[in-house]
Amino acid sequence: MTTTKHTPGPWCVEHETEIIAAEGQRIAEADTRSINFTGGEANANAHLIAAAPDLLAACEAATEVIDCICDGDDKAGCVRCLVKTAIAKARGGK
Repeated sequence: MTTTKHTPGPWCVEHETEIIAAEGQRIAEADTRSINFTGGEANANAHLIAAAPDLLAACEAATEVIDCICDGDDKAGCVRCLVKTAIAKARGGK
């Protein structure tokens, strides 16, 4: 798996669409120029982006718990695959 380092969290949203890292630097902005995005959608996208480091940490913690309780359970295994795929994608993999 490719390991891509990202700007450490937590991230937050300022001015409706700017994503700001813990050190105060602007790391991204949700696009409001596209005719397909309203201001509300751009703001919602910005909040989702800002939650990314927390979501990644939650997925990594969930994987540890699932590994402990899986015991060959098909549903747990399926959830584990979904979580592992999301983690890989977040880390720059496929």
